[in-house]
Amino acid sequence: MDLIKLHTNEEIMTKKYYKWTKTSNLYSYFAANTSNHYIWAIKKCEVIANSIIEEKKTSL
Repeated sequence: MDLIKLHTNEEIMTKKYYKWTKTSNLYSYFAANTSNHYIWAIKKCEVIANSIIEEKKTSL
């Protein structure tokens, strides 16, 4: 969060503001590399795992 706070909204939201982001914006990099992204992925995995378990129960 401290790193994010060092940037202006323009720096964070403007696509190609930093050359190394290519066609993206800095927000995309922050979102992909913070715990919120991983929490989202874990929830998706749990949904898939639960559906597999339910599928196995109904096929027995």
